[in-house]
Amino acid sequence: MLAVILSEDENLFQIVAQPLEERGVSVLRYRDPVKLADNLPEIRPDFVAVRGADYPLHWMTLLAQIEFSSSLASSRLVLLGKSPPDESVLKQLSRFSCIKETGVSSLVEGLLQGAAKHPGQGLPSTKAKAKKGLMAAAERAASSGKSG
Repeated sequence: MLAVILSEDENLFQIVAQPLEERGVSVLRYRDPVKLADNLPEIRPDFVAVRGADYPLHWMTLLAQIEFSSSLASSRLVLLGKSPPDESVLKQLSRFSCIKETGVSSLVEGLLQGAAKHPGQGLPSTKAKAKKGLMAAAERAASSGKSG
């Protein structure tokens, strides 16, 4: 099993990586979301954990890449931190979960459970609606980020 953690926070990376490695999970760390997006098709991780506080807009792009790329069909994205902005749309996506940064054991268990789930076989119309909603959520988040 391969996990990728996208985080600026060294402490969070160490806290999450150590117990995962003890369970036999290989862990990579990225700090650059663009480089990660470029490398995802080659490394094909079981899951990508993104710290939302560090990358409030980039996680949506990575989620879209994972959700709609056939080469990443077995990958999942796990958002670490607070809930995503548009939960109703994101609940329709089969390869996404959100975990609060509460405690190490619950965080690691949540990551492993998220990686163990098999991606759902949604209907094309559901995926198309989810994609449209995801893009709308990304646009709203981007426009709110520009105004502040």
